[in-house]
Amino acid sequence: MAGSETLYKTSDYEELLKEYNLKPEQCYMIGNSPKGDINEAKLAGFNTVYIPSADTWSLEDEKIANTKPKTYELDNILGLKNIF
Repeated sequence: MAGSETLYKTSDYEELLKEYNLKPEQCYMIGNSPKGDINEAKLAGFNTVYIPSADTWSLEDEKIANTKPKTYELDNILGLKNIF
């Protein structure tokens, strides 16, 4: 993600972890924006669920980082029942 601007700072996620005494592997970010939702959460170690949408702003489009933890990709929100 070098050179890309971000909507969130990793520290925002870290603050949530600290405030609620959580470990990243206990948390999930569910979103439709690879840039603002998925990749930012992955940087902080969160599990991620990507649900693409035709309405996602084009500036939010970027390749989902091929790093751990795994990102689940679903066709729609109904697929969440197969993860949780």
